[in-house]
Amino acid sequence: MNKTGFAGAFAVFAFAEAGDNERLSVEKLPVTSRFTSKLVADDVIEALSIQFGNLDYVLVIAHREYSCPTDMFSAGGCAGFGNAVIFDRASNEHQIGTVLLY
Repeated sequence: MNKTGFAGAFAVFAFAEAGDNERLSVEKLPVTSRFTSKLVADDVIEALSIQFGNLDYVLVIAHREYSCPTDMFSAGGCAGFGNAVIFDRASNEHQIGTVLLY
């Protein structure tokens, strides 16, 4: 991969029993500001939709400061605040999420 400027890369691992045919789906999601509804650039914040069997997550990773204290991000139907946040959509978690890093 050749790129000038910012380049992000993610590795997603899914573990299953031998012979299990669960399909792993990983999709990059657009991220918007909840306050302005504007699209946020990839070099600022990125999000992934990760589905595996009955699991359904949205992972949001901020690469640098992206908002003021009154703003939140929105991605894949989920909204929250933090530098690393995961949402469990299979458990109907769409607000706040589990903050891994503020």
